[in-house]
Amino acid sequence: MTLLSSLIGVTALIFVSKGYVFGQVLTVIFAVFYGIVSFFFRYYGEMITYLCMTAPIAIIIVVETA
Repeated sequence: MTLLSSLIGVTALIFVSKGYVFGQVLTVIFAVFYGIVSFFFRYYGEMITYLCMTAPIAIIIVVETA
C-alpha cells in the first residue's frame, strides 16, 4: 500500500507539473491512499493535511476545469 501510494503520488506530480487535469485526479487518489497509510502509521497530522486540505483543493480544481 505504501509503495502504491508513492507511485501514484510521483505520477500525480509529473502530470500536475505538465499542467494536466488528470494529475489533480491522481492527487485525490493519492491523498486517499496516503491518508490510509498515515492512519495506520499514526501520522494523524499528515492524514488530516492530505484528506482535509489537499484532496478538497484538487477536487475543486478538477470541477472548475471540467
